[in-house]
Amino acid sequence: MAILAAARGVHSAVSGLAQVSPSAHPSGPATGTPAPAGNGTGNAIAGAIWSVIEWIGKVTHLTPLGVLLALGGIGWLISQMPKLPKRTAQQKATDEAIGKAGKATAACLGRFLTGRPISAKTAAAKKAGGASFWNNALPEPEPLSAPPAAMGAIALPGPATGPDFREVLADRLTDFQDWVATLPVPRLLVQLSDVGTIVAYYLAVAGRWLARGVRGVLMLPVALWRGVASYGRWAYVSVLTVRAAVPGVWALYEVAPGRTQAGLLVVGLGAVVGAATGPDGQGHWHAPRPSDDKVYGPALWAMLKAALHLAPEAQKEEWLTIPDRLEDEGAQVILALPEHFLGSPRERQGLDEIVNTRLPGDWVSEWRLMAGGHRAVWTARRAARELVGDEATYGPALWPILRDRLGLDEEADLMEDWLTIPADLSDRESIVRLVLPLHFVGGELDRTDLTTLINLKLPGDWVAKWSIKAGQQDGDHWVEWTHRPPAPPKPACPDFLDFYDPRIQEAIFGCAPGEVVIGMDAFGDIVKKVLGGDTAHWVLSIGTGGGKSNLIQFIIAQLVYQGWTVFGIDPKRNSIACYSGLPGFYLRNDPSSAGVRDMRKMFGWFKEIAEARQYVQLRDPNVKFPGMVFVLEEAGEFSDLSKSWWDRNKPKGARVGDPFWAELASTLRTARSVNGHVLGVFQDLRDDKTGNQGISVLFPEIIMGKYKDKQWERIIGGRMMDIAGNDRPGTPRAGCSWAPGPTRVRR
Repeated sequence: MAILAAARGVHSAVSGLAQVSPSAHPSGPATGTPAPAGNGTGNAIAGAIWSVIEWIGKVTHLTPLGVLLALGGIGWLISQMPKLPKRTAQQKATDEAIGKAGKATAACLGRFLTGRPISAKTAAAKKAGGASFWNNALPEPEPLSAPPAAMGAIALPGPATGPDFREVLADRLTDFQDWVATLPVPRLLVQLSDVGTIVAYYLAVAGRWLARGVRGVLMLPVALWRGVASYGRWAYVSVLTVRAAVPGVWALYEVAPGRTQAGLLVVGLGAVVGAATGPDGQGHWHAPRPSDDKVYGPALWAMLKAALHLAPEAQKEEWLTIPDRLEDEGAQVILALPEHFLGSPRERQGLDEIVNTRLPGDWVSEWRLMAGGHRAVWTARRAARELVGDEATYGPALWPILRDRLGLDEEADLMEDWLTIPADLSDRESIVRLVLPLHFVGGELDRTDLTTLINLKLPGDWVAKWSIKAGQQDGDHWVEWTHRPPAPPKPACPDFLDFYDPRIQEAIFGCAPGEVVIGMDAFGDIVKKVLGGDTAHWVLSIGTGGGKSNLIQFIIAQLVYQGWTVFGIDPKRNSIACYSGLPGFYLRNDPSSAGVRDMRKMFGWFKEIAEARQYVQLRDPNVKFPGMVFVLEEAGEFSDLSKSWWDRNKPKGARVGDPFWAELASTLRTARSVNGHVLGVFQDLRDDKTGNQGISVLFPEIIMGKYKDKQWERIIGGRMMDIAGNDRPGTPRAGCSWAPGPTRVRR
């Protein structure tokens, strides 16, 4: 009881509940009484106990620590009194009572120092959650529902269950004595063998105990080190540390007060720094923790070994691999499978359940049952990442269909492991990637089916690139879809053709007589046509705004430069008027009645010259005539004006129809031989618009523009050229004495 009282007195002194007089310290004045504080009764008892310890120390010249040790030794001796011989029954009962009291006292002190509840009242307070210096508020450990060995834990060695060493030795020696007794030797030798056997027995026992003692002495440092190294795993380690430190610090303070104070200051500062930089602070360090292999490995291995029916001596290191940290990214649990493991769905499901119940987290298995790779690999199921952009728009609808087509598991296979959809599918560089499982055959129908699905579910036109080769695991096969490359642009004619461009000028000056430049094709080549030979007469049929006036000007400029004579009629009045006054250019463009008559006379003049040339050609077949061309601008408008004029001014008895178209048809047939040509601009070449003379077939070259092909195919045939004009404001009509300004020609 003295030890318990002394310990409680120390507690009062340390916790401030009772302030002890400085007389407790050798260097201070002795007052002999404790200062009152808090609980009066407790302080008085603690002060009295402290005074008794001081008095004993003065009498015995011992320090308070020495007094406590002496009292502890006396208590132990008292507890051993019942074992002394020659005691009466009453004395033995008294000694046993004293021994029980001493043991109870020592047990209370031991339970207090190790953090366990001292009494039932303390245990009740612990259950209520009250924590104090006397009570750590930690629940008592509950008994395991199953022995640790059944859960795969390594069991501690228990007491020997076999026969005692001495019994075995005695049996062996008895057998030896019995064997000697059967020998034909003198009795004295038998008695000597008995004595030797007894001596050998005690020597063997003594040697065994001596060996154990030597071993114990040699293993003492190892045992102490193991105990210190495993201190952090002791039960109630925090409470034990604090409570055991109280008497330790007090003892040190008795021996060296100054150094103890400095040490406490250093420890306190260290505790503050450790708390600030530790796991609950800045996190610069953390307490070491055992690897997950050591924590979960034994229990998992015990279950897997039983499930796979492995031999009892099978070692975990040869079959099971567990990473040190299961929460690390890419952590894998690998289990080698025995040859007799068939890998049926039921067997796989059983192993999956074992792994998912023995390891924290959610694990997904991958089975590799090929020759040379008979194993199972579990990886932690990753949380589904957040989808963004087009991946969030189209992925959730596309992935279930692809997963079913590929025969994947709905639970185990996540979209991010197999399908990659870019956030912006409109990007021409975007790629849709699909990893294919090993069982995907990749036939023509399979490929077409997947590509069709992608084109139906995703915007755009996608083409596939397949990689299906001999692989050993999922991921070796894949397919990537990319946007179909745009078709190369069709060659297009230039939008602008400058008459004064050096290339155009060079081409114009390089033309033969009757050859003219009419534009540039889609490949950048200069286009030339010959007004003569097989293409002696041309028709320009170009819609409004299509550039026919510019093209006519372009052609007339070159013909005038080559010395040709140009006869023109233009009811529109302004198409070719820019060349009026040039030598060799004659124009009639008055749409009045008198002007229509002059237009008809202009054509008659051209016809008479052609007939005169024919007469000369009869006399001299080798004669060469300079070129001349009759330009009929706005033939449709002129047809209406000419018909009206003829109806009003035809001679009496003349035919009803306008004879102009018959004369034009005759000229088209005959003028070609004397280098006479016709360049007509028609919007409609149907016979009812041209006097029913079959004019369209007499023009071997038809240049068309600003119309759809199908429209003109229903009306006429022949080669077709696409022409686009230029109506830029302010463009000069004549840049020199004979050439027009910049011209847009589209062929």
